[in-house]
Amino acid sequence: MLSLLDTIQNVLIYPSSCDRRLWKCHSSLSFSSKSFFDSLRKDDSVPVFNPARMIWKAIVPLKVKILAWSTAHKRTNTNDWVQRKRPFVCLSPQWCVLCKKEGEFVENLFLHCDISIALWQRLFNLANLSWVRPQHSYSLLEVEFRGFGQSKRAKVLWSSVVLAIFWVIWIERNSRIFRDLVEEMDGIWDRVCFLASLWASVDKSFEGIPLSLIIRNWRETNLRSL
Repeated sequence: MLSLLDTIQNVLIYPSSCDRRLWKCHSSLSFSSKSFFDSLRKDDSVPVFNPARMIWKAIVPLKVKILAWSTAHKRTNTNDWVQRKRPFVCLSPQWCVLCKKEGEFVENLFLHCDISIALWQRLFNLANLSWVRPQHSYSLLEVEFRGFGQSKRAKVLWSSVVLAIFWVIWIERNSRIFRDLVEEMDGIWDRVCFLASLWASVDKSFEGIPLSLIIRNWRETNLRSL
């Protein structure tokens, strides 16, 4: 309290002038979200969330970005997280409805479940990449893989596919719990292919290219022919 009073005493007040806010983190002295973000980046004590660029720059629906964001932060409403927030409620079933082997938590559902592993393995085999399964979703999203190449189209499509896998896993999980409907593995993968291609087709780099051609070519890892 004494320190606060000392600080206030050192402030000079000019009754003839109007009060205004000054933002010292920018030369214009005006606040902006960009200047605030830049000031945080300059501060080494503030941790940088590496998956942010991968998630928010992707050409996918906002709800897909939010799912990926919450998953990277381990805040998706999986069984363990809901149980933690509602300890007085007994949730059933408590296991992962996709594999029915382990409890349902973020890392198992999106990375370590048999179906999740199969989806990721298909993607990395398609891209001819050796893949070591990460422990956390954060680790997968922070790495900038160049599975389909270095071109603009390749980067757009890769981010769309990665986020499509997260989204399709979540949709399949909900379908099995709330609708008692089970999709076969090939059907799940086809849904990933369709959604990823549909989202990527919105980008300017794919302008004028039919959706069917995008699906066929990226599945053959032949983006250069587009």
